[in-house]
Amino acid sequence: MFSIFKKPAKLEVHAYSNWEPAYYYTPIVKAHNLLPQWWRDLPVVGRNRWGFHSFKNSNMKTCQGFIDLYKHGLMLTYWNDLVITVTKEGWHQSFQYEPYGKDGSHPSQQWGSAFAGHHQIKLHSPWIVQEKTGTPFLFCPAMWHLEQANSPKIMTGIVNFKYQGQVNINMFLPIREEPYEIRISRGTPLVHLIPLSDQSIDIQNHLMTTEDFMLLSKKFYPQGSGTYFDRMRLIKRADEHREADQKCPFSWLKFPKKTGD
Repeated sequence: MFSIFKKPAKLEVHAYSNWEPAYYYTPIVKAHNLLPQWWRDLPVVGRNRWGFHSFKNSNMKTCQGFIDLYKHGLMLTYWNDLVITVTKEGWHQSFQYEPYGKDGSHPSQQWGSAFAGHHQIKLHSPWIVQEKTGTPFLFCPAMWHLEQANSPKIMTGIVNFKYQGQVNINMFLPIREEPYEIRISRGTPLVHLIPLSDQSIDIQNHLMTTEDFMLLSKKFYPQGSGTYFDRMRLIKRADEHREADQKCPFSWLKFPKKTGD
């Protein structure tokens, strides 16, 4: 809920990885740190004698919609160098640095007749993201960075990092008459994560051991938890139990631990 009486607290987002190259070279950062180079290279638009920007010489340096977009949210950049070769029959990774090179596809029955004439690919991210308030985030392509003719179609959705932590990237690749390549360099912004809230945002990246990373994964995806809605129900119920414990009128009592005779 938006409020004019009290400035809301910051959203604290934590991103965890067990892969050092992702942590050191491609952390998740605020969008304003990754303004496209083509935009930075545009000349500054001067003003006429009445104090207005000259329409004749205007460019996107004065586009308020673009400027406001980059004031909000976080950027997920690609953590590897990748070359995908796309043919009529399918796709394969011509080059992908391990260990995050085992990307895959969902079965086409999941989207029915949509996106005919495309192959689907899912890039498996080395990150787990957490945000404790349950604020929804718009997961959308970083379109102003995907300017090449062969850029993939990155799919949009709403994510909630209280109930799930994955930031995998689903893409559709157009099928053409002749084979072609899609090249994605390390550090290319692919996804813009925009909180659906008027709260400012703080992002912290963490490097974990593989053991701790797997334990964190189990928090979001416990064995037998089923669908996303099942996991959300489990987490909500656990939160309710913790809240009830805090409100218990006898919680101040400290009972001594039993010791052996």
